Amino acid sequence: MDAKTGEIIGSKKGNKKREIASLTKMMTCLCVCKLIKQYNIAPKSIYIQVSKYAASMGGTSAELQRKDVVSIWDLMHALMLPSGNDAAISLAESFGTYIYLKSDKCKARTKVDPTHPTQKVKNAIKYFLNLMNKTAVELGLKNTYYANPHGLINADSYSTALDQAKLTLYILKWDLAREIVNKKEYICEVEEGDGTIRTVKWENTNKMLGRKGWYGVKTGVTTAAGPSLSAYYEHEKESYILILLGSASMDIRWIESTRLVEWASKHKDERNIIF
Repeated sequence: MDAKTGEIIGSKKGNKKREIASLTKMMTCLCVCKLIKQYNIAPKSIYIQVSKYAASMGGTSAELQRKDVVSIWDLMHALMLPSGNDAAISLAESFGTYIYLKSDKCKARTKVDPTHPTQKVKNAIKYFLNLMNKTAVELGLKNTYYANPHGLINADSYSTALDQAKLTLYILKWDLAREIVNKKEYICEVEEGDGTIRTVKWENTNKMLGRKGWYGVKTGVTTAAGPSLSAYYEHEKESYILILLGSASMDIRWIESTRLVEWASKHKDERNIIF
């Protein structure tokens, strides 16, 4: 995709629906950014306690522990750099609860039962997922649906390369998101359940960072989705968004990315080339 115009330069099976693994976390991050702006939340000053469920998540992890207390800002890095499934659940649970508490449904129930807001919100994640899917519709991602906030295998979750290119173009317009996805590593302090403070270091799974012209955005891999990548390249007067879904191997993504940008540079004045 031409990152300046949003036009597609070339694609192969760009509209094929498939699982996208942790590229899902781009939408999770975007929805957190939207809520931060909507409710004027200070992400560096508001903290979230990691639940037992979040800490138990398999797959890629930020190694969060039950009862850890982490700022929203730090959790966003845990989400996007090491691709923490635990961070994805923590954010979805907390913001899902917040969405519900701000909803008309909650306000109506509170009139009947004034203690209702103090009760634990059941299935809080579903409210966050509703926002993810609502946002997908608003952005015109016609072939996208999210059944979870992290991207672990789920046949009901799917998207396409073209939809993910559109999403990448949009998320890069958000300063918060752009700042996070460009970092190679991030260090912060986490307060454990007993009050102990530990220092953690999260490294970005994106091996393109640090190479000339490459910035963000997200990697992903599951056995169902295969190795995937959303990348942004900008050098001199050229800027491209690149989506790879179902690459042949983890490492070949980095080689393919470079080759595709070289190809795009040669064909930048053409549009919608089908490989």
